[in-house]
Amino acid sequence: PGELDAATAVRCPDCGYRNMLAWGTCYVCGEDLTAATQVAEGPPVKPLASFEDGTVAPFTPGASAAVEEHATDGRYAMRLDRDYISWDGPQDWTGYDFLKADVFCAGDAPADLYVEVRDKGTTDYWTRVNYNTVVPPGPSTLIVPTDLYVGEKSRPGRPLDKAGVVRFVFGIGEAKADEI
Repeated sequence: PGELDAATAVRCPDCGYRNMLAWGTCYVCGEDLTAATQVAEGPPVKPLASFEDGTVAPFTPGASAAVEEHATDGRYAMRLDRDYISWDGPQDWTGYDFLKADVFCAGDAPADLYVEVRDKGTTDYWTRVNYNTVVPPGPSTLIVPTDLYVGEKSRPGRPLDKAGVVRFVFGIGEAKADEI
């Protein structure tokens, strides 16, 4: 609904999500914010990646591009040019509560989005995070908690080793590669 000002943000009295009091209701759960009077405290938002230098680093070169269309935080956004992109290499997600990505789906229908996270203990499909969701047409925000379990909802395994992440993937499938 708008920019989040860390100095004046409030926490939802129901779910604890940070919001601006002027929004009236919580962006996540819809709870009335008039009861939320405490100011949110904590460190500023720290991004895992930014595309403000005009590149898509650290994601797969050639699978995406830095473009000015649909940028929500600065001048550039990343566009997927293939069915998936990946960030391979050591990553430390310790201290991150959630993964947040602004998404724009150019199609007229919702698109499937797949998020895969591998850590040092990953050996196969059942030992990595396999997260599926749907992106509606137009702009939206994807929020995924980082306290995840490897496997799937119906067969969860051990907790993700946030200090030992080695691969992060966004997948959209071949049919939608030109739409997100």
